[in-house]
Amino acid sequence: MAKTLTIQIPDGLEQQLTLQAETLNLSLEEFILQSLTQVISPHDPDDESKESVLAGLRQAWQETRAGQTIPLEQLWDDIDA
Repeated sequence: MAKTLTIQIPDGLEQQLTLQAETLNLSLEEFILQSLTQVISPHDPDDESKESVLAGLRQAWQETRAGQTIPLEQLWDDIDA
């Protein structure tokens, strides 16, 4: 269900937001809603999509089945700990 929300902002801020919205080809309302959504649930650039994780697992499984593995001892060779 959609709700109506009225906010009061200073004229200068409205002009700034309108300019930013126009550069993204969005209405002021769409721009504000997208901005609020990002504040509420920000996107973590380290988060991978489920599809990306599954694709990586599929590739790893195929490499394992094909014998394309690296012994664990070799993984530690280049690590300075």
